[in-house]
Amino acid sequence: MKNPLIIIIGPGKTFGVDIARKFGLNGYDILLVGKNQDKLKYCSELLNGNGINSSFLSVDLKSEDSIRSIFINVEKEGRSVAAVIFNAVTRRNSKPSELNGEKLIGDFKVNVSVAVECFHVVSQIFQKQGHGAMLFTGGGVALKPSLEAASMSLCKAALRNYVLNLAHEYSGTGIYIGLLTITKPVSETSDINFRIVADCFYRMFRERNDTEYFL
Repeated sequence: MKNPLIIIIGPGKTFGVDIARKFGLNGYDILLVGKNQDKLKYCSELLNGNGINSSFLSVDLKSEDSIRSIFINVEKEGRSVAAVIFNAVTRRNSKPSELNGEKLIGDFKVNVSVAVECFHVVSQIFQKQGHGAMLFTGGGVALKPSLEAASMSLCKAALRNYVLNLAHEYSGTGIYIGLLTITKPVSETSDINFRIVADCFYRMFRERNDTEYFL
């Protein structure tokens, strides 16, 4: 019998791998989903080399049909989905005056709309199971806007608003909604490294005491 599945949307070679490793070493299978097939393959092989059952799926995250196909395939395989971790992001270094509607809409699509669509689809699986968790990566710029990252500030603020509201709606249903708001740079040389982030995601998933956790 296969282990419950953790789906990570938008994993990175460091950030995503450490999160996947944390869950994988605690008895979960991993599905990595993103656009860059070479990066996904690298991450998946790295995890498999550590004894973690990992697979990957390359999709266009801007396509709602592609997003739906992720969960349709999972359901067809009869997999139990323990959690979806949303980490997809589009970064743009720009001041508020340098933004225009087209740029902002493109960034919003990946940073917010894709997150909404992912939950909209996976919530149907969660409801059939009677349980599940959707975890989101937030940012300190949602609380204190950055002049040099105006688009990210807008998008993370919108995502935070959505997640907090969603958590209120699903309170007491058996479906946990969590947001990890990271307020400091993450690197191997900073106060917050990738393993600390992974540990916090796993603690959120296990404890489910609060909607928002801060690092």
